[in-house]
Amino acid sequence: MKSDKQDFIDCVKSRAETLQPAEVGHRVPSLCHLGHLAIQVGGRLQWDPIKERFTNNDAANEWLDKPIRQPKHG
Repeated sequence: MKSDKQDFIDCVKSRAETLQPAEVGHRVPSLCHLGHLAIQVGGRLQWDPIKERFTNNDAANEWLDKPIRQPKHG
């Protein structure tokens, strides 16, 4: 059986579909990030997966839109 990593590499080269849908690759790490945000804001959060926003915590929603910082020039 081909590893997920090798499948991804092969699909990038061939433009074929991966074993797992892209949606899975998006949603699985999202769960980890959501759990981390719940710890940061110190409470239970309700998530709307369609809007990708919290329905009960504006402070948590602010974490979703953090701008990417500029790289440091050395």
